[in-house]
Amino acid sequence: MRFIASMTVLFMFLHVNAQDETRRNKEDGGYKFDVKKEINTTGVKDQNRSATCWSFSALSFIESELMRKGAGKHDLSEMFIVRHTYADKAKRYVRMHGKLNFGAGGAFHDVIHVIDHHGIVPEQVYSGGKMGYNQPVHSEMDAVLKSMADAIIKNPNG
Repeated sequence: MRFIASMTVLFMFLHVNAQDETRRNKEDGGYKFDVKKEINTTGVKDQNRSATCWSFSALSFIESELMRKGAGKHDLSEMFIVRHTYADKAKRYVRMHGKLNFGAGGAFHDVIHVIDHHGIVPEQVYSGGKMGYNQPVHSEMDAVLKSMADAIIKNPNG
């Protein structure tokens, strides 16, 4: 038994010491990149826990296109789009008696629809009610909006 224990410890010791020497990265990483064409874009924004990636990604594309076409750098309001999309979605949900999806998601065409029908504003004009949060958090709001729309459909007051 003692022999097996000794061999096990020796075997483990050999494997621990058999590691290759740790390689270090070169100062410049060894890579040299040449910029062929630089495309200006807006910075990355954090959607946090709002399930509104569709609004953030679509507006990022639109902001980058405005820059590409020489219209300057803009910071458009994602929450303005979300607010109007949710209102439009709630109207359709009630009109169809709950037979449509009324979830947190959306798509690129929702952003275009809101811009066409409601316009667009800069982030500094409408940042979205944060209610004590530094970033958007919509899980409670999503549940409340869904339950309100369902209550309207049920029409409990006759």
